[in-house]
Amino acid sequence: MIDYNVRDDWPPGEPRWMKSLVSSLYRRHGATTVLPLTTSVTAILDWVSLASGEDAWRKAANRKSLRSDLDQSVVALGPNIRAHLARPIALFQSAFFSLDLSKKDAAGSIILAQAPGMRTDAAWTDVEASGRALLAALIADDTVAQCWGDLVEVARKTTLVHREYRPIADLLYDQLRLRRLDPESVLSSVKEMLAYGRGPSDEPWAKISLPAEERLTRAGAIVLEPAEDEPVVVWLGYLGGRIDFSVQAGNVTFMQAAWFVPNAQPGRQDFKHKAELSKIVEMGLLRFPESIEEQPDADLLVRVDLGRTSLAGAALRAENIVSALLNAVIHWSNGVRPELAQTVVLRGGEVAGMSMQATGSAPIADDYYGLNITAEAIRSFAPDLGNALSTVPLPMYLSAALEAQTAADLPYSRERLLQPARDADVRAAIPLEDRVVQHIAAHAALPPADLFALLLRRWPASRWESDVDRAVRWCLLGSGPQADKVRELQRKLYSTSSKAPWLVFVADNEADLLNVCRIESERAWITRLIRSVSDPTSYAQLIHDYELERDVLADRRTRVRNALVHGNPVGTHVVDSVSSMASYLSRYALRVGLDSFVTGQDLPIILDRELQESASLLAGTSAADLWRAKAATP
Repeated sequence: MIDYNVRDDWPPGEPRWMKSLVSSLYRRHGATTVLPLTTSVTAILDWVSLASGEDAWRKAANRKSLRSDLDQSVVALGPNIRAHLARPIALFQSAFFSLDLSKKDAAGSIILAQAPGMRTDAAWTDVEASGRALLAALIADDTVAQCWGDLVEVARKTTLVHREYRPIADLLYDQLRLRRLDPESVLSSVKEMLAYGRGPSDEPWAKISLPAEERLTRAGAIVLEPAEDEPVVVWLGYLGGRIDFSVQAGNVTFMQAAWFVPNAQPGRQDFKHKAELSKIVEMGLLRFPESIEEQPDADLLVRVDLGRTSLAGAALRAENIVSALLNAVIHWSNGVRPELAQTVVLRGGEVAGMSMQATGSAPIADDYYGLNITAEAIRSFAPDLGNALSTVPLPMYLSAALEAQTAADLPYSRERLLQPARDADVRAAIPLEDRVVQHIAAHAALPPADLFALLLRRWPASRWESDVDRAVRWCLLGSGPQADKVRELQRKLYSTSSKAPWLVFVADNEADLLNVCRIESERAWITRLIRSVSDPTSYAQLIHDYELERDVLADRRTRVRNALVHGNPVGTHVVDSVSSMASYLSRYALRVGLDSFVTGQDLPIILDRELQESASLLAGTSAADLWRAKAATP
């Protein structure tokens, strides 16, 4: 294939429109700004589901832009498909037009201000229902046939001065994708049939003489072939990952490449799925050399069993599942993110595709502590989340929240330890962290303001715990004349053999901690904090102080968030002062959101249980006694 010319030896008398039709299926040269109807409808449905904030739907410019995209996509349709879908298109346009007009009265303005997850009014549900129906109609067999017919008719024109074929070809491409097919593969088979008369089962270089109309009929049949469901497994190889043997997380298995790859050789130790890995290794993929002088293809293997499904997009689906697990565990642990190096797709136990990615962009190989943190987090957190994901996909709002939190965490990740977060990073993180809370609110079907209020109720207790941790670390700074005692306390605090909660350690070693403290300017504050672990009265006084601080910071955070979103002035010191609260809100919201998904409990119930724990401390129970009791409970 040379550029647009699929073949240079077209038979004499070949219709010119056939050459035009073939070249119109090649999408990599030239593009159009006209969105396929599938994309425009999906964009509106995504806005109905996810767009939040006062400027999302209440802003006329946003609604006008969505409406313009939809109108342009409809105009770009071919005549056959436009007539075929006239009714579902009209229903969707009418529903969207009604939602757009609802801003003109007070009740409609209230409707447009509703938050995601709370949009149950008919104005919203009509758009969603008619949009889903239109998408379903767009990928039906008869609709795809109409789109193919439009593309053929356009190709038969002697001139295409407006490139009329491009939007139709783009729509056909998206229809195939939504039908769970690989559009590139299908259209390549169509081009082979139209240009050479050979089908998918013919010899690769065969040139079969068929009349143009016969080739056209067979090409149309290829376009309409349905997706086949078959057993699909994806193996992913990551560099920089470390795991002790293997961890099972639902349909996902994490494996140590250093053990599994060598043992995939014939005659070596048996293990589950050895037959699959043996076929991969025989092809020279996912290698782990036995010589230390050679670099491995992967340090961490991840096997994702997708069950019976379409082969199209299998690698991306598997990568997304593993990314969701890694995003969650790295967020919780602040470990190192391994780099994806190789992907191998198996269909029915046989290798059906593979890809390699460029690696080496992040200096992670020597961060052994960070690698161990990630490995421990995978062992601790991945199984429960993986089991939940094996039953149902990660809900839309939780997925969006996790993506936003991952972006907000990036400037503070271990990969950037040597690059302190810049002012621009901090400013970018606060709106992202606000978005996390809004997505979790939508997932829980709560108004965002209500979820913010619930999360803020626990801020004083969380701030107290954070300050106690800071006070203990300040006591154990440096060496000085009591270096031996400091090291003894450090061993107790960080010992992996002790099962006592760290707050119990603080209470049991209160006198020693205060005795080794060398920061005189902070001594009174540190003393107050450490004693509050065992003294309910001191704890209650501190919580009161934190409540006053919370009320001021919460209002300031909202003001800073709005200023950053709308470009209003806000100083660096002001931004920094609310950064910790913004981070607390998003992290707490994401944690309880994922807990709700894994356990099946309603999010408000999880929040209420944690608030009851804080309330018991204010009722006279010391933190030390509370955690001793929890540690003693099997």
